[in-house]
Amino acid sequence: MANGDTAARTRPKDRKQQILTVARDLFVELGYHQVTMRLIADRLGIRAGALYRHYSNKAELFDAVVREGFAGLAPPSADGTLADTLAATAEVVTTRTYLGALWSREARFLPAETYTTVRDLLRRYTRAYVTLLQADRPELSDAEAELLAWGLQSIMGSPGRYPARLPAAELSQVLLGAGLALSTARLAPPGEPIERIESSLQPVSRRERLLLGAMRLFAERGYQDTAMADIGAVADVTGPSLYAHFDSKGAVLLAAFQRGTQVLWAELDDALRAHADPVDALAAVVAGYVRRSRDWSGLSVPMTGDAAIEDAARAAQREYVAEWVGLLEDGRPVLEHAVARALVHTTLSVIDDLCRTPHLFDAAFEDNVTAMALAILRSGSEAG
Repeated sequence: MANGDTAARTRPKDRKQQILTVARDLFVELGYHQVTMRLIADRLGIRAGALYRHYSNKAELFDAVVREGFAGLAPPSADGTLADTLAATAEVVTTRTYLGALWSREARFLPAETYTTVRDLLRRYTRAYVTLLQADRPELSDAEAELLAWGLQSIMGSPGRYPARLPAAELSQVLLGAGLALSTARLAPPGEPIERIESSLQPVSRRERLLLGAMRLFAERGYQDTAMADIGAVADVTGPSLYAHFDSKGAVLLAAFQRGTQVLWAELDDALRAHADPVDALAAVVAGYVRRSRDWSGLSVPMTGDAAIEDAARAAQREYVAEWVGLLEDGRPVLEHAVARALVHTTLSVIDDLCRTPHLFDAAFEDNVTAMALAILRSGSEAG
């Protein structure tokens, strides 16, 4: 055999790591459902058979990606300070920005053992934050400290869920500042836990019922695991009547996303009309977003595999986020644009996460989450 043939057939020593890196990037870029073993092999420039020698299927490979990402992470020690702990955590997560995206979007595809291991690790982080918060602020009740701890956890998990335009070192400082600011937020005394009422009342309009049902199912199950028949069943609309309103699940998703953003635009318009000061207007916009996010999944764009739908949804998302960034910059004119944008995205991630955590809900929840969000938006270094 010629030397050239031998070189061509020699496998790189780091082939397994190459596979993990390429697979990780594809899972973040396209979502679990849209990635195939063939696509990963093509991106690597190898035969599918060579990939299967290392991993037997996509589920096994995804599990390996997540396990590698969380490897070496350990909950902070209660012996340290909150500031030091947040600084160390921010430094780590900005080098593994993919973790937040994969965990928040794709965790349901993990095997039970890995899911439980990661979930328990994150819970231990939260408990450590509670201890450190109460060391700094002894007046905090357990419920108040837990809410703030979940907020800190969300801040540290936010990178990767939006396109970052800051170098890792600068993003780390933004996260640290956001965490320190949130930890000092003044909270209202906890109220009684809130039990959500499951009303049987529905709109007369079939189209409206379909939209409301779809929004709930997409938030609960995810887009890929919701079928048109599921949406029809929730709305009590079946057969030809279902497709008379929407010709596909993607059309339902786009309409639901547009409906949600229209509600947010109405809240924003009200805030702009009611307040002449950008700081006050932004506070009103934040309060409105918190109020609406309790019943809606927020601005996250699911991975559908339909480029037209995803592009339209992301365009709407960018347009709305730009309003927050504009108000923040008007109120803080020397804040760097990239920092303002990172603060807005971090704030939205925290609100969305907390509003999807029902055990935190009480009578003061909306006011407290608003206070935490505004604390994040007041953080960050100034330019100049």
